[in-house]
Amino acid sequence: MNIFRTIWKNPRAVMREILDNRSFLIPFVILYFGSVGVGLFSLYDSQGMDFSSEIYTDMDMAMEPFEIPIWFSLIIAIVISPIFYFISNIIYSFFTMLFGKWLFKGTGTFKDLLKVNSAAYLPFTVVIPIVGVWLIISPDSFLDARNMGIFGLIVFILVVIFTWIYFFILNLVGVSEAHQFSKWKAFFTMLIPMILFFIFVFLIIAAIFVLLIIIFTSLAAV
Repeated sequence: MNIFRTIWKNPRAVMREILDNRSFLIPFVILYFGSVGVGLFSLYDSQGMDFSSEIYTDMDMAMEPFEIPIWFSLIIAIVISPIFYFISNIIYSFFTMLFGKWLFKGTGTFKDLLKVNSAAYLPFTVVIPIVGVWLIISPDSFLDARNMGIFGLIVFILVVIFTWIYFFILNLVGVSEAHQFSKWKAFFTMLIPMILFFIFVFLIIAAIFVLLIIIFTSLAAV
């Protein structure tokens, strides 16, 4: 079976094939290139950010406008992004295994969930050739949103929507197949860890924000 063709037409058959195959090679290859695809989104408007805004001026921290180097964004996409999503996928797979067994008596093991959750990143591999061609043909329009016309913006939005929706569908099918229960049960098995994850991220961001306010307030008082 050619999973890269079949997954668009019969995702359940592909997930079953991946579960029946003992090797982690294919799921992890998909996870790597998929996470690189997600990371390439970070290149969007990476040279159009202006840090000389009124926010910084009001804080007596006015900065000259600068461009984030493209090599830095590429490192994030090729190295940092795969590491982040690999770790996140391990945590997410553990909780989808745990909640699937605990709430709905699912039969999936941690290895099963790790395989299907990794394979679900396949839609993001589509981003690699799209962004690659875009950067070759018209790099300025992708790296700086101010140079992007309405057509480019529509294409970018459609790619983002398509990849995330199909990622969710594949994840849903994979969890359902791994645990051998309905897609509705798979949906709630996925939903609870996602909610907990977003709460965790929100608390981390809030803590960092409060810390920055304290630091800036202390600097302003000096």
